[in-house]
Amino acid sequence: MSENGIIIIKFFLHISKDEQRRRLQERIQDPTKQWKINESDLASHRNWDKYMGIYERY
Repeated sequence: MSENGIIIIKFFLHISKDEQRRRLQERIQDPTKQWKINESDLASHRNWDKYMGIYERY
């Protein structure tokens, strides 16, 4: 893509563990958003500290 003049931008949206928890809880409690919940959401929240440790290392 870059060879064809397309600029590639990669970014990381950083939110706090508390904000992630708040958003997840909001989805769980809102019946209109419960369809969006899956096991990977819960696993991601459980592993937040691990993910951030790896991210901050690089």
